[in-house]
Amino acid sequence: MAINATDLSTDGYGVPWGHTRSFANRQTASQSIGNGFNWLVKEWPYLVKQFSIQDSGIQIDTIVVQGVVGDALWFDNIGDNDFIPRFNVKDTLIHHESENLYKLYKLDGSVIEFDDTTGMFRRQTDPAGNKIEVTAMSVNTYNFTEVERTYTADGSTTTEQFLYNYDNSLGDYLLKDL
Repeated sequence: MAINATDLSTDGYGVPWGHTRSFANRQTASQSIGNGFNWLVKEWPYLVKQFSIQDSGIQIDTIVVQGVVGDALWFDNIGDNDFIPRFNVKDTLIHHESENLYKLYKLDGSVIEFDDTTGMFRRQTDPAGNKIEVTAMSVNTYNFTEVERTYTADGSTTTEQFLYNYDNSLGDYLLKDL
């Protein structure tokens, strides 16, 4: 079973942003990143790391980019921070250790950056240099509380802010309002 819902959508000013949820009752692992278990948000992509234990220590074998039910991107580690995509995906994933980021290079020229520890979305830049960027996080380091979108045209920069509030009274951070 899959359910989709668009709660908010803003397409102007560079990189689109919104809150587009999708739900699947059968995921590899049940996760909650602010909308309840097994709800994914298109605009909140994140990385899921699959590990194995080797003689040299823990090794990342596979990274899955999640965000939309049924539209995950799978990458296999081939060493030296290089990953090859599965299933004829043409995007590129590279681990930039010096920046503590994974960067997903899309075919349209946009770049999506993820925190290399938590796997959470940090920023997206389109080919024109417009950005959507997480500027503040909750104390759990998984849920962002402030996102800024910048757009520059004719030398004038416009910045929009999106503020997120969560209810964590039951121990899980659930989005209360945006």
